[in-house]
Amino acid sequence: MNETLGFAHFLEHTDAVARGVLAVLLLGSVVSWYLIVTKGVHTLRSSRLSQRFLRVFWDAPNLEAVAREISSTGTPEPFSHLLHHGFTAIDHLSRSSEATSLVNAGAPDEMLTRALRRAIEEDKGRMEFGQTFLATVASSAPFVGLLGTVWGIYHALMAIGLSGQSSLDKVAGPVGEARIMTGIGLAEAIP
Repeated sequence: MNETLGFAHFLEHTDAVARGVLAVLLLGSVVSWYLIVTKGVHTLRSSRLSQRFLRVFWDAPNLEAVAREISSTGTPEPFSHLLHHGFTAIDHLSRSSEATSLVNAGAPDEMLTRALRRAIEEDKGRMEFGQTFLATVASSAPFVGLLGTVWGIYHALMAIGLSGQSSLDKVAGPVGEARIMTGIGLAEAIP
């Protein structure tokens, strides 16, 4: 018996259900790791930019200097984004005395509060993007892996039933398939 057992052998001897389970697990894993890495990089970048902006903010002689800094560098992090929305609301209030839309209706302090809340909600949405997917994958991946495990054990039992004997060569492949699915399901859920 000169068979090489490996992942290619595993794929060659699986059926459509096992390949489907494997595809779902691998897709979930790839997307999860993409979200984890990009969120990590974004968080580190945002933290550095926030520290820089706060230094500029507290060292600025007045709010006009801060506004100039925001207009020159943009709003790549939450603090400058929040301040930009505040400055925009104040500028809009100073230019028009009557409300032109429901967003601008009400007292000036209410309009400023709404503008700041909008900015906070935008940043919050940007920061929370992908968390629902990660939670779904973390909670469902073990069960999808378990489906692959059960399917592999089913194949092992079928091999025993068809051959009439329970030798290692009849159950090793399907049990190995079951263990691989379990491992992939756990590897996807743990991060």
